[in-house]
Amino acid sequence: EDVYLNCYATMREAEAGIGRYIAFYNDRRPHQALNSRTPAEVYDSKTTQKAA
Repeated sequence: EDVYLNCYATMREAEAGIGRYIAFYNDRRPHQALNSRTPAEVYDSKTTQKAA
C-alpha cells in the first residue's frame, strides 16, 4: 500500500518509508481479522503461551 501512495526519489527513501509502514502495519494498526488486535499483539500472545 505504501509504495503506491508515495513516490520515493531514492532507494534510501523507499527503504525508510517502507520500514516505517511495516512497523505501523504490524505494531499499531488493528486488524479486523485479528479481533481488532495488531499482528504483534497476536504474535506476542502466542509466544507467551508457549513459554508458560
